[in-house]
Amino acid sequence: MSDPANDAHLIQLVRTALGKKGRGVNVSSCGFVITLHGVVGGEASREEVEAVVRSVGGVEGVVSKLRENGRLSGEYVAASVLRAR
Repeated sequence: MSDPANDAHLIQLVRTALGKKGRGVNVSSCGFVITLHGVVGGEASREEVEAVVRSVGGVEGVVSKLRENGRLSGEYVAASVLRAR
């Protein structure tokens, strides 16, 4: 599959890839960098969601603002730290 043409298409691809794992996760994109907001069950769930997002073609970076069971899971991470490729 070719890379997405725009951020809206990329968001669709990411949501599809996440499937049920993406429940409670809001996805946004700017410049093909995905930002994740929401609540996940714990560290393992957060890591799985982030890995799925990084695996989607066209994702150039991931900024995770996910909360683990309602607690902020970490600092705001620059996209360059979590580069997908």
